[in-house]
Amino acid sequence: MKTALLSLGGDPAPVLALLQGRGLDLQVFTGVEALLSAVAQDPTLELVLVEGDSQTLLLDGLPKLRRFPYYLYLVYLADKTQADLEGFYGAGIDEVLPKNLSPSLFAARLAALNRLFEQQAIRSYPDHSTVHVCPCQTLNLDTGLKFAGGDLFFFRTLVELIVRTAKDLKEEIDTGPLDPWYSLNQNATSLGAEELAEWTFEFLARKGMRQGPTTAKHQRMKTRFPKVIHRLEQALGSLKLAGYFDTAPAQEEREPFLGTQVLLVEDMKHNRLLLRRMLSRKGCSVTEAIDGEQGLAVYKKQAFDLVVMDMNMPVMDGFAASRAIRDFEQALGRTPVPILALTALAMRGDKEKCLEAGCTSYLPKPVDAEALYRQIGELLPHLGEIKARNGPVSQGHRSVALYTCNQVFRYLLTQILQALEWEVAVVKTEAELVKAVEAGTYSLVLVDQEQGLELAFLIRDQYPTQALTLVNHQDSWRNTALDRLDHVIQYPFDPVQVQGIIEFHQSREKQKKRFDEILEDFNSLKAYKGQVNIQENVAQGEGQLAVWQKAFRKIGGDLVLSQRFNLHGRFGLILADVSGHDIQSAYTASWFAGLVKGSWGRHQSPLELLVYLNGLFDADKLEEDKRYVCALALLWDPMEKRLSWANAGIPSGLMVRADGLREPLNWRGIPIGMFPELQMFDHGELVLETGDFLLVATDGILELVPRELIGQLSLSSPQPQERLDQVVDFVVRSSEVTDDLTLAVFEPKLPKLAPGSYRNKLHSNLPSVYAEVKSIRAYLDGAYPELELDWAMVSLAIKEALLNAVEHGNKKKEQLPVWVDAWVVGNRLWVLVSDQGPGFDLSSEKHRLEQEGILRIQGRGIQLMEAIAQEISFWGGSVKMSFGEVAFN
Repeated sequence: MKTALLSLGGDPAPVLALLQGRGLDLQVFTGVEALLSAVAQDPTLELVLVEGDSQTLLLDGLPKLRRFPYYLYLVYLADKTQADLEGFYGAGIDEVLPKNLSPSLFAARLAALNRLFEQQAIRSYPDHSTVHVCPCQTLNLDTGLKFAGGDLFFFRTLVELIVRTAKDLKEEIDTGPLDPWYSLNQNATSLGAEELAEWTFEFLARKGMRQGPTTAKHQRMKTRFPKVIHRLEQALGSLKLAGYFDTAPAQEEREPFLGTQVLLVEDMKHNRLLLRRMLSRKGCSVTEAIDGEQGLAVYKKQAFDLVVMDMNMPVMDGFAASRAIRDFEQALGRTPVPILALTALAMRGDKEKCLEAGCTSYLPKPVDAEALYRQIGELLPHLGEIKARNGPVSQGHRSVALYTCNQVFRYLLTQILQALEWEVAVVKTEAELVKAVEAGTYSLVLVDQEQGLELAFLIRDQYPTQALTLVNHQDSWRNTALDRLDHVIQYPFDPVQVQGIIEFHQSREKQKKRFDEILEDFNSLKAYKGQVNIQENVAQGEGQLAVWQKAFRKIGGDLVLSQRFNLHGRFGLILADVSGHDIQSAYTASWFAGLVKGSWGRHQSPLELLVYLNGLFDADKLEEDKRYVCALALLWDPMEKRLSWANAGIPSGLMVRADGLREPLNWRGIPIGMFPELQMFDHGELVLETGDFLLVATDGILELVPRELIGQLSLSSPQPQERLDQVVDFVVRSSEVTDDLTLAVFEPKLPKLAPGSYRNKLHSNLPSVYAEVKSIRAYLDGAYPELELDWAMVSLAIKEALLNAVEHGNKKKEQLPVWVDAWVVGNRLWVLVSDQGPGFDLSSEKHRLEQEGILRIQGRGIQLMEAIAQEISFWGGSVKMSFGEVAFN
């Protein structure tokens, strides 16, 4: 039996004398932290004997021990004067023994405890619940009901589903694949089945440590699993008997737009996800299109009550699509369907342009949920007339299979169901019914209990998504165990009761559809986050950046984003940590990543970027599960050797100089989205030299890295990845990761200039542009007098590049410099011009011009530079050109 003696300032000698020769695997600790650290490395410790200062134990030690994920049996060895047994037991001590206990009685007690440990899974879930408080709930009703959207029936169905899933997986606990276990863990977490979620997480963690089915730890977990399932099933049964699931919120209150068919046309994936979630939450049925052309094609094939149209899209924009929809409606004589325009344009006259294109109303981006619902409410009065003129929108398949040989049941139920506008098919054989259920032919199946009770249970077990209800005589149903079936229609039949059963199934089917949409969203979000992968962002750093990331759950909330702003090495980096590990967190992470990518070029300053992003979070103020984002934004300017930073809740970083000197960076700041109306972000600048590097992490793990290791990093590891590997190795070996964790090393590169090259920094004004052209000509005349160029044309292209940088890139802001490099290779002149401002991205502008073709208006000088230069390339705020062959007279 593994045992620890925790000595808190007392004399451990008498206790050690008692323990000597007892055959115990004993370790002695003098502090709670040392004990927890040891158990984290080898979590097989079962018994902890504590002696010494009881106040230290009760006030400091016990709360930490009881928060530990494994249960430790605590025995306090008391002096004669310490007799407050009620206080000890009430605080969570399992047992109190006197220090002067006779050796024989002490040995007998140890033997009894050993038998207890062998027979029970006391490690995580002690049975003596009157003394201990379980660290997690069997079923957290608030969490589960919230996930089920307030629908108690749906909540119960989901819990029943995970119970059935867990029972099925019980047979595969030794050799089955891990993916179903990950899914079970996610669903249990979402539904508040905390005990099951904790068990599955521990099970997956042990699988990750390659603990095979023959190990004692695995066998203990295997023994505990049926008890976990039983407790969850028992809690569910108790709630049913207490009537917890019998009432649901009014459907009109939850879904004021129930049944509204909406066409959503939006090219940005994260915007589609967010808008669909807003619309679905109020009962809308949403069909998506990724551009105006696809939206128009979908509109021609299906009837809609409302079109939500983004106005700025590729292929066909929202203006053209809205006009085409109106032309289509006019040609067929149809009443116009309301079109709600969404646009990020904030210019005067944009609303008028949308209305002229045929839109009914207008909302600016980012979309405020309250404003969206208000607009739809104003547009909904038009729907009655639209549906009357254009024909009813399909309400889906409404058919019932009735399996009974009772002629009275057949007749009466057929009359009632047909009056409710349902089609009724009488099925005569079991094989016919099973085949139809397998094919999904019927929305609802009614089975006569006297004739097909076993068949009903078979359908429920094999096809759990099929809506099924028993039909029986009022006097017979009470004696039948029907917990696994959904309600009963009793004879004599009451039409109101039958209608209630049908509405229940319709509600559950709609909730199931919503649940499927959530899962679809989750898969889409995983794909979207996959596009923001670490490797691509590390590659943007060109050897300056190394990143390691560990996800605590399958849905991780950490993000690493980077961007190279120009060819002079201007580089941005963002580390972000979204609160939570659920689907809502994944929404927030994807939305945040999209916002950053869409706005970073216009807000390169770290502080300006965080302030801008913080203001956008107010648009999500109606979300019950609002999330916050801790973020650190960095901007490296190698030309000035300056690292600008702004912080919103990321723990302090560590600057390590080339000589090994550590400089803790005690930056502060509140998370983004916590107070959208405030700007409480810490910010500043650092000057970096060759060999300096920065260590950052999304959690405060850097405080554990010893000073000696940091010194070794600065001397022995010349590359960021090698430095990072050493830190990761220490962190993984010395601590338990209990949250998403991202570690990054940023070692900036300083710009190098080849011998004989030219480099200059000019101010953003017109006189500087003309002076710079003359300086480049003077450089060529002095260093390469034999080089003859068509200078009139070359100078025109260089001047255009400089004007572009000053006027459009830096917006004529004097404090923003323009950097110019010039060099000669062979008989070619190369020129590189980079701005530092928030203007247009040259590569994006080039792409836009290519799409517009001959219809393009204003090329910002790009076509002129292309016509003169032999080679030209664009990246962010940079243009790189070469001129030659050299023309000789």
